[in-house]
Amino acid sequence: MKMHGYISEWGIDSSKRGKMVYRTVKQMIAYFYASFRNTSRTHVAKSLDAKITVNKAEVDWLGCNAFYTVLLRKPRGYAWVLKELRGDIGRLKGSRCRKRFRGLFAEGLGSVEQIAY
Repeated sequence: MKMHGYISEWGIDSSKRGKMVYRTVKQMIAYFYASFRNTSRTHVAKSLDAKITVNKAEVDWLGCNAFYTVLLRKPRGYAWVLKELRGDIGRLKGSRCRKRFRGLFAEGLGSVEQIAY
């Protein structure tokens, strides 16, 4: 909800600027994947034989689900963004990702319940 705070503080009407918010969400997910992948390629990671076993589609699925779950708390302001994220979740490898990350996703949902909006 940090992003929601910034949007509100800057005076951006998220219901009218849905495309901008959606592009920002997708860029954040892409940045996270690139950062995660680059971290796994550092000298320290190589010396520890660290390997990345999560592909881009799985990170996209997790990221879209995470943003969808959080932004769903403010459905009126993010209706267009939620519609696009729901479509992305459907297009991505949902069933395989859902099985693989069931525990992680459940743990994350528990944390979301504690966030005050």
